[in-house]
Order: sequence, then structure tokens, then C-alpha cells
Amino acid sequence: MLFLADFIFVILRSDFLIANSFGVCNIHSIAYLCTRKTKIEGNPDIDHVSTSYVERSNLSVRMHTRRFTRLTNAFSKKVENHAHSVALFAMYYNFVRVHKTLRVTPAMAANVTKRLWEMSDIIDVLEAWEAKAA
Repeated sequence: MLFLADFIFVILRSDFLIANSFGVCNIHSIAYLCTRKTKIEGNPDIDHVSTSYVERSNLSVRMHTRRFTRLTNAFSKKVENHAHSVALFAMYYNFVRVHKTLRVTPAMAANVTKRLWEMSDIIDVLEAWEAKAA
């Protein structure tokens, strides 16, 4: 189980200048100034701080869960339905989907489970949780 002390939190901020010499902003006048990395929590290796992992995670969620994509009819009218959709995606992504680079599921790579789950296994877990809650 992860606790707050297990997390590393760093702010990565990029500053841009968005005006040309005449003070007019347009797409051709963007100039990169600098990137600042600021440690907030934990003991990070600042040289390896990057947004790549977070951006990849966001892309996976948006591609698999259409509720996060704009201009779609697959939106959630209730917050509870949205939370359930995210939970189903997390279970599928970590227990059912075999990742190409790992060649196993993330749950198998982390030794959370020894076998590849199927969607019916997720339904069984959900039904057991509902029975326990009732």
C-alpha cells in the first residue's frame, strides 16, 4: 500500500515570452526562456524530473475512457458514474491489459497477482464488494 510519504512531488515550470519586438503576440513570436524545477516533497533526482510519465498516463486515460475527451456524447451526468468509469479503467489497465513493454500486466509486474485477469474476474470482484456492502 502506498502512503503519502512514498510520493515525490516536484513542480516543473516552463516560462515563455509571447510577444515580438513590437509587443504584438502571434504564433511566430513565442520564445522559450527557461525551465525551473522545484522540489516540494520527497527526495527526487532533479536531473530526471520530467512530465513524460504524467502526459503518457493522461493520454492513456483519454484514449481508453472517452468521458475525458471533449465533444463526445459519452459524458457522465453524475459524478458517481464518472468515478465508477475511472475505477473500471484502472482495473482493466492494471489487471487485464498486457502492456507491450512489460509483456505482462502492471499488476503482474508488481507481484500483486500471478495470473492474467479477464473482465469476468473484475465483475466477480465488483459483485463480491457489492454483496459485502449490502
